[in-house]
Amino acid sequence: MEAASLPRSRGQKAVAALLGLIFLSPLIFLLSSGVLPSNPFTASNLEVFGFTLLQAAMSSLLALILGLIGAYGLSAAELHFGRLNGKLLGAFSLLPNVAPVLLFLLAVMKYLPTARGLAGIVVVHALLNIGLVSASVLRLFREKVSNLADLAWIEGTSRIRFFTNVVLPTLRVDLRVLFLFVFALCFSSLAVPLVIGGSRATTTEVLIWQNIRIEGNFSAGMGLALLQLASILALTLLLRRNPNESRIASEKVPQPLLSNRLGLPVVLFPAVLLILSMFDGVVSGAHQFFAQDYLAGEFVRNFFGSFIVALASGLLVAALLLKIAYVDPRGVFRQLLLGYVAPSSVITGFSILLFWRATGTATYFKIVFALVLITVPAFYRLYWDAALENLRGQRLVARSLGASIWLTYRQVVFPQLARPACFIAGLASLWAWGDFAMSRVIAERDVTLAMTIQSLMGSYRFDMATFLVWILLFGGVATFFIFEGVGRVYSQKPPR
Repeated sequence: MEAASLPRSRGQKAVAALLGLIFLSPLIFLLSSGVLPSNPFTASNLEVFGFTLLQAAMSSLLALILGLIGAYGLSAAELHFGRLNGKLLGAFSLLPNVAPVLLFLLAVMKYLPTARGLAGIVVVHALLNIGLVSASVLRLFREKVSNLADLAWIEGTSRIRFFTNVVLPTLRVDLRVLFLFVFALCFSSLAVPLVIGGSRATTTEVLIWQNIRIEGNFSAGMGLALLQLASILALTLLLRRNPNESRIASEKVPQPLLSNRLGLPVVLFPAVLLILSMFDGVVSGAHQFFAQDYLAGEFVRNFFGSFIVALASGLLVAALLLKIAYVDPRGVFRQLLLGYVAPSSVITGFSILLFWRATGTATYFKIVFALVLITVPAFYRLYWDAALENLRGQRLVARSLGASIWLTYRQVVFPQLARPACFIAGLASLWAWGDFAMSRVIAERDVTLAMTIQSLMGSYRFDMATFLVWILLFGGVATFFIFEGVGRVYSQKPPR
């Protein structure tokens, strides 16, 4: 019995349709809002759109160059310090990608105060993505050029010659895909241009936010949102990968031709910058905070706002991932999930704002829904699809022995996926603590701790912002371990 021939139940079809509606809801909300879009092809809009393309291209190119250098550094770390230490340094280099972007922006504003405008956006985007690009390139080294490096090293080929004659031609297609991936991230970024760009470096995302939140011009925002959405859909088609593509894991010994210790400071610099920022001024910030009584009420309210948003986001992310597991995506539906890229933060937030304009308590629920729409598709591509593929054989055995779809899910699938679903929910809750960009689109005022910190950064009160960042991290770690603990309990429960 082949996986593709397994019949779906009515329940699976209904859940699949519901999931489709949820993921497509930003587009549905935009089209059904009743707001007529204004012409986005004005001279000023096209100038901003061109600037957005330019900064995304420059950011991704710089990130790719520095990431190639960093990959040589990570390989050298494994070669000279041992495989385990090299992997630890590689994990450390990914810290800016794992931690909320708010933390890195605070570090940049402290130590790189001149990073503003186009140059600032490009540099910050590149620094944020060095670790991710380096890890991806290092994996490509092991998969595609490691064997060639063995022979070339024996024959006395230099690093530069091997790079120009072998590495670049062999990895040309992969590097192009990696470039497009980083380009898509930078193109749809809101947090970095909003904080770093300034008035002379406005991107399309920021312009939509300004039209909505500052000018209240929903028609202009709608027109730009449709232009942005068309661009993101085009990028989605370019980035769409073959769902049947498989990669062979390799544990080859690092090769001297693919290693250079000069690349190690490059790949570790962003993470070191972030760590140093966390300890700079925290005591002074605590004194400043406790000396201002009027902040206490706002802090308590926004702390609990962040806690509610983070906890609800994690719960909803876990629920949707488990619903996807119940549906067991195959064929066209699986390809659609793999190729789907959620609309940008500002488009998602804008669409929800058009559909549901209530304020107050409703704001928290809107932020949660928007964060989940952005988070779930990314986690599905990065991890969840592979996890479901690993269980497909067990599903087939259970079904061939006469188990129903629901019994197979309850007794075979859910017990094995509960813990990883809770782990992903914990990560989603951690990132929800640090979100301020999506919240800025939806919320009418500061309603979370991250928004308060970003406001303090905007007024150059960095020490107080640093102190509140530690509280934010404490809350994020707490919610992460709440979900991790729940996942551990579920994984130890015998199926009933």
